[in-house]
Amino acid sequence: MDWNYKRESADALKGRYRCVIVDVETGESKSSGLPMITVTVRPSGTKFRVKTYIVKNDKFNRDMTSLFDSFPEIGDGNFNFTEWIGAEGAGEFDEND
Repeated sequence: MDWNYKRESADALKGRYRCVIVDVETGESKSSGLPMITVTVRPSGTKFRVKTYIVKNDKFNRDMTSLFDSFPEIGDGNFNFTEWIGAEGAGEFDEND
């Protein structure tokens, strides 16, 4: 699949937690049917995991720029998902129900 990524300006993520990517999957959004990347991270010092969904829609470039900036060791524009596993970065998390 060609993701057609084009770098776009994004606010730098200055998260409250360091985190590591523990899983990456591709799929299809249930609501829109568009291609989607699911990135699962584990914040440092925790045992829980948080999933982020990046859908190939009008926000794709912004969301990917933010992810690449948050996990610089991945490399900008690198879509070899196996290389993402174990990448350390920063994230800001809010509690929700």
